[in-house]
Amino acid sequence: MTSGGLVETAFYNRTYDEALEMTVEARDYVADVLIADRDSAAFGERCYFDCEALRLTTRLSQMMAWLMVQRAVHAGEIGIP
Repeated sequence: MTSGGLVETAFYNRTYDEALEMTVEARDYVADVLIADRDSAAFGERCYFDCEALRLTTRLSQMMAWLMVQRAVHAGEIGIP
């Protein structure tokens, strides 16, 4: 259901909560599992692990930023130009 062209707040809240949960899971994975695997890897593999971890966290951060803006617009905290 839409209201003035915007999707209901429940959608944004649920999507935001799921994205935040994914971000926390990725952080935990990078901090625990990836670091353990990285320590026993060769130099080239460590570079690959680091690049993939950076790509993952960057994409999740961009997704979280977009969702935060959508929620703020929907809540009337910021306006649409």
